[in-house]
Amino acid sequence: MLKKLALAGLICLFALPFVYLLSLSFATEWRYPNLLPAAWGISHWVDIAGSGGNWVSNAFTSLVLALLVAGLSTSAGFVTAWHLSGHPRRQLWLTLAYLPYVFSPVIYAHCLIFYFHSSSLSGTFAGVVLGQLILTYPFAFLLFFNHFDHNLRAMEALTYTLGGSAHTAFWKVLAPVSRPVL
Repeated sequence: MLKKLALAGLICLFALPFVYLLSLSFATEWRYPNLLPAAWGISHWVDIAGSGGNWVSNAFTSLVLALLVAGLSTSAGFVTAWHLSGHPRRQLWLTLAYLPYVFSPVIYAHCLIFYFHSSSLSGTFAGVVLGQLILTYPFAFLLFFNHFDHNLRAMEALTYTLGGSAHTAFWKVLAPVSRPVL
């Protein structure tokens, strides 16, 4: 009974932000001290439908952006972790990968925005991809770093022992074995 109650509480906690955003989309006026909106309506939804289909283009751009960043950070993080997990200074690389998460996000963003403005990347598709890759690539590296443990390295070494190349070891052994993690 307690487990079911805890599960129901976690589901409610997870659903609360979505319920809030949905209710916010139907609220026409919602001032700070009020717990609930003063007026409800569908004006925001009518505005989206009447925008001439621009939201479809924006949703498609967002989807392409998300898939591109996910693909690039996953593949780059996987390959980098593969190379650096066997490095003699692996602990140094692991520590360096945590640096983007050590700084305050506001200070980190303030330091980066200078470079984005000076290189004219601010507000462009490439700039958004790069800005998201700066945060997702180290996370992907950290995710895959411990995946390359002793057993996986032994399988890779066995491939070399049997006459396989680095290309064969990566595509025929490491990638299929790592498919669940990827």
